[in-house]
Amino acid sequence: MVPFQISLQLLDGPHHRKALLLYPFMDFISSMPSKEEQANLLKSVEEIFQIIRALVNDEVSATDTSAVIDIQHMVVQAMNYLLLVEELTLLKIFTLKKENSVCYNNATHFMEKSVVEGEEQLQICLDDAINIIYNNSQLVRSTVGEAINQGDGFLVTLNNCSQKPGLQLISCYKKVIATDVFPLKLILVDALNIHKSVHFESILVKQKSIECVDNVLKKQKEKIEQILNDALKTCT
Repeated sequence: MVPFQISLQLLDGPHHRKALLLYPFMDFISSMPSKEEQANLLKSVEEIFQIIRALVNDEVSATDTSAVIDIQHMVVQAMNYLLLVEELTLLKIFTLKKENSVCYNNATHFMEKSVVEGEEQLQICLDDAINIIYNNSQLVRSTVGEAINQGDGFLVTLNNCSQKPGLQLISCYKKVIATDVFPLKLILVDALNIHKSVHFESILVKQKSIECVDNVLKKQKEKIEQILNDALKTCT
């Protein structure tokens, strides 16, 4: 019965209207999270942002390294294959050396030139792939990093709001929600989309590298075979 008696006294007093207005406001304020609770929440969100930054950097580094190693291995195998084709072809025309040494030397020269040309083209396949991979990874790092920086700035703004008293706190939060939330959402979504597209691009880069290597091998093998055929026809 005490609260009821107090409320009657307030109603009977000269400031009863002011008391009635303040009572629901004070009840609302008391239900708000404390400054410590708000600070802990913002700190937790900040930690999540930093974890995302670290995970993205680690993932990009691991993906880049794996892709580059795979492509390098493929290119080295292709170069070794060209050298093997050269050696086998030289064995086939070795018998021509005694019959026509000049013709044999010319064929050998053209063959070695073709192999060097093939190695240079294979190196281009590798360099192009590496450039695309590293440029894409740099794009992901910078985009995600900028998004996280924007998120950090957003948290700083919220933290500043949490330090304000009473209605100023509510007004500050309302302003932040109205002006900052949607732009931050767009930045974060854009970062996620770029991360996804670069992941698919890495798969395409490996496929394009395979096609590039296959085309070089096919072209140079045909050249070597033509050199062999010409030598067998003209040197005997």
